[in-house]
Amino acid sequence: MSDLKFIEGLLEQRTEDYDYGWYHWLYEGHTDEFQIISDNYMARTVHSVGGNEGGGEHVEVVVEVSPHVGGIKKFSMESRFFKKLGCYMSHAGTEFDGPLVEVFPKQKTITVYEKE
Repeated sequence: MSDLKFIEGLLEQRTEDYDYGWYHWLYEGHTDEFQIISDNYMARTVHSVGGNEGGGEHVEVVVEVSPHVGGIKKFSMESRFFKKLGCYMSHAGTEFDGPLVEVFPKQKTITVYEKE
């Protein structure tokens, strides 16, 4: 699963059985359940920003892709995460014009100051 073009093709496929694309992953892919995208891989949206009125111009979507056997995640293989960037304009909608890049989840601790 090292070829980004291969992964991008899986995530953008539109066939008789599948109707995926970046709009699907932005608007409908947020589920706890993985969606099977091929005989070997499944995916789900884990993060998105923008893509709607009031959401700003910046749009991004991060999709987790994992190998599976019969719809069951292969735990011996780690999921990989891929980000696609785009922009939103109220008169034109969302356009995904950025490259697909592999990203890695990092946990961060932040401090906020609030009035009690």
